Amino acid sequence: MRRDASGAKEYTGAYATPMKKFYALEPTAVTDFFNNAFGVMLMWACMQAFYVAAKGSAGLKNRFVVANIIAAFSRATVLACHGSKDRASGGMVASEHKLGSFIAVLTMFLLAEAVRVDSNLVPLRHWIKDSKSLKQKIITIALLMEFYYMIILHFGDVTVWFSPKVKATDYLAVHWTATIGFMKWLQTMIMFTAASNSDVQTVAKFDALSTLTMLYVMRKHQAVFKAAEFSKHFTMTVAPLISLTVINNISPHLVWHQSRARPHCASPKMPDVLGPGDGDAYERVRSFHYDGFVVDDPEILPEALHDDVARAFDSLLREGEFTHDVLSAGNKVSRTFVTRTLLGDRGTTYHYQKLRLFAQPWDGEKRWEYATARRLNEALTRRTREILRGTRHGESECEYNVTLINRMDTREESEVALKDEALFDLGTTSVSWHSDSSLRENSTVAVYSTVDDPERADWSVALRALGKQCPALRVPLKDKATYYMCGDFNATHHHAVLTGSSARYSSTHRVGVVEKDTFQYIKRRCLEALALIPDLENKSASLDAKKIQLLAEIHREVEFQWIRMFHLQGDTHARQHKTYWTQRIAELTEAWDRMEACFRAILSKLKLSPESTPQPSRAYSMMLYAMKEVKELRDEHVKRISASAYAALPESQRPVDLPQYDDTSPLPFELKPVIYFVEAEQAKLKGES
Repeated sequence: MRRDASGAKEYTGAYATPMKKFYALEPTAVTDFFNNAFGVMLMWACMQAFYVAAKGSAGLKNRFVVANIIAAFSRATVLACHGSKDRASGGMVASEHKLGSFIAVLTMFLLAEAVRVDSNLVPLRHWIKDSKSLKQKIITIALLMEFYYMIILHFGDVTVWFSPKVKATDYLAVHWTATIGFMKWLQTMIMFTAASNSDVQTVAKFDALSTLTMLYVMRKHQAVFKAAEFSKHFTMTVAPLISLTVINNISPHLVWHQSRARPHCASPKMPDVLGPGDGDAYERVRSFHYDGFVVDDPEILPEALHDDVARAFDSLLREGEFTHDVLSAGNKVSRTFVTRTLLGDRGTTYHYQKLRLFAQPWDGEKRWEYATARRLNEALTRRTREILRGTRHGESECEYNVTLINRMDTREESEVALKDEALFDLGTTSVSWHSDSSLRENSTVAVYSTVDDPERADWSVALRALGKQCPALRVPLKDKATYYMCGDFNATHHHAVLTGSSARYSSTHRVGVVEKDTFQYIKRRCLEALALIPDLENKSASLDAKKIQLLAEIHREVEFQWIRMFHLQGDTHARQHKTYWTQRIAELTEAWDRMEACFRAILSKLKLSPESTPQPSRAYSMMLYAMKEVKELRDEHVKRISASAYAALPESQRPVDLPQYDDTSPLPFELKPVIYFVEAEQAKLKGES
């Protein structure tokens, strides 16, 4: 670049060539500034990407890929919109416009393909809800300020910012720079909200250096701005830098705690995860933030009981009682990483993630293995009472009525590919972060653990506190050890199971809810529904909409929460449960079939004819609502059983189509004709009135 006789900038050499090649126009002072800004942002975005590639977890890398897919889409949009305008006005060479658009779209598809088979994404912290420490609040403010500036660059009035007259290439340069800035902002946001707490200051330094470089570029090109506009833009760039500078001067102590009255975490080098090897730091954090988590050594329980439990679990495994659960969460249907079986009091079930498990009764003499599990349950109940006595959890319930026994294979032996823990890079998990569900409030959970090879007892349980800024814990488990989550611990913490090198059983003893999850409960509901039928079928009586509503509620509950849940788990499941549950599911099916027949009678009463007495309009509306609800649930059921997760199971473990429908059924499976009928009769009633 040089100046001509009038003092104006004249662009020559390497910079002038690409400007003329791409845009067929002479470069301007405005494009000079924005291309410098563009370069700075792109340089730091690349450095962020290199840092994540070298240091980040797989989940964080995938988040970065997603961010760059969005950025590539933004670049394609800029080229499609502003690039097309410049091309039409002679401001861009056609071949370069096509090439740029092609590269942006190709980048999008290549990045999408890179994560197509890997859905492992590190969770993002919620900016506002989770911003509890001073540092987090400052980060939130800085991110919001940077985002606001990106919005101004995208949608602001360019003509009022600069001293020279804005030309065709300037518009593209502005929006191109804003797009790259948006990409860098996305990456920074992900690093702040997904990276581990120990990396927060590194991320802040990255962003601070990037902002300093940008301020240098702005100061160098100050002449291109109008005086007032330069002050505004410079201030908006400086503001986040001040926040980032404050962050780098805050003691890391504040990342973990808002109060200096907690000396156990005062170390500025406190790691994200602590284990017993961390000595006093581990013990202090465990006692302060993980009160209620207790680990018993194997010696607490009799050796004979340990031996009997090991033989019983091995026998259940040989008999095929451990199977994969197929769960539904949102639109995703997937197999569990582990195989499971449920034992408990008669009529007990356990409901989680849209699946109901039916407990094998452990109080009979049919299987010695079940009786052994009950002996273990009684021993753990007694031990839990001892642990709770004299603690703040003393009122916690511990009369365990069910145990979910898991069989966990090693990474190499598992039928379902195990995933790595993404939050703290703790390695392979057999059970991801979660809290146990369907438990009585404030009840304790006891987990007995045993491995196939005691010489390789290297499984661990990971713990993290919810709503607190403190390290997570990694607690190694000895063979035949038991850990307890006392009182409200399960509600205030998450836990995960970290995979070891020898297969493992874990028997998780719980106080399951009984209000709506026992056979006794659903049988009472069926009897309540059957008591409504005589009045609803009485030809001389008017239909009561409230009775139709109650009948419909119970009908849906017994069909979708019990009968279909039982048969969803296949023939093997039904055969294994023939001692207790098969007969009882048959009872529920008989009651459900009687409810279907009652619906048929109600439809007959709703049909208008010269001889019939018109029914209340509310009865038509309630019956229509009931049929639509059942149709929607049946459609969901059909979609669920067609999921690929079931195809991966043995034939005998795939869903069975029960209850069956034929020409003698009171109602068809597909209720569309029934809905049309009720709508037509309702329309007739309104027409007559």
